[in-house]
Amino acid sequence: MPNSKITETVLIVDDTDSVAGFIQSVLRDRGYGTFVAQNGTQALVMAQEYRPDLILLDIMMPDIDGYTICQQLKVDLKTKDIPVIFLSALNSTFDKVKAFKCGAVDFVSKPVQNEELLARVKAHLTIGALTRELQNSNRNLEQLVAERTAELKVSNRQLAQLNAQLERTLGEMRSAKDVAESTSGSKTVFLSKMSHEIFNSSNIIEGFAELIMNGSNASKHCEYARCIKESAGNLVAVISQMT
Repeated sequence: MPNSKITETVLIVDDTDSVAGFIQSVLRDRGYGTFVAQNGTQALVMAQEYRPDLILLDIMMPDIDGYTICQQLKVDLKTKDIPVIFLSALNSTFDKVKAFKCGAVDFVSKPVQNEELLARVKAHLTIGALTRELQNSNRNLEQLVAERTAELKVSNRQLAQLNAQLERTLGEMRSAKDVAESTSGSKTVFLSKMSHEIFNSSNIIEGFAELIMNGSNASKHCEYARCIKESAGNLVAVISQMT
């Protein structure tokens, strides 16, 4: 039964009008689009122009034999992925092997049987569609991987910058800590020295003050006063250094 939903196209290459017309009728009844080339030169031109989904190719052609046509199709970037099925009355093992070596995907012997031809056409069109879908998926995947790789490179550069900034910050913090510890140590030594000087001067002042208050030897008072004044001066000097 015809299937109007089928959109695949088939290029029929055969120099016999009756055979080409018969195959074209069979395929059209099943909903396939068809083109007919009657010689090899025309076939190569139409294959590039129409980019059919499948090519049915006779071996015995008036200008270029089917093997040569198939080889030329397979070296052309525009047509190399189009599956080729040979249709020929030459059905020896030698002919079939040669056809496959040229790049054909299948070989159908003449006279052509409708159901066999349709089954093989459908099978290879399905394989071709799945192959194209897989190729598209692979391209999309490659593009996605490339995009993610680029994003990862950007993220890695940003992370490296952050790490460098963090290292600089940690270095600055360590230096500040060392300075603080050094300053704290110097301050401790300074305060210890000042405390010692203040303590000594205070003891001298206190001691001579008691001697003046409790002593009866007036001749010593001037000496005591001189010592008190000297110690007071030392104390004032120490306090001045602290401020």
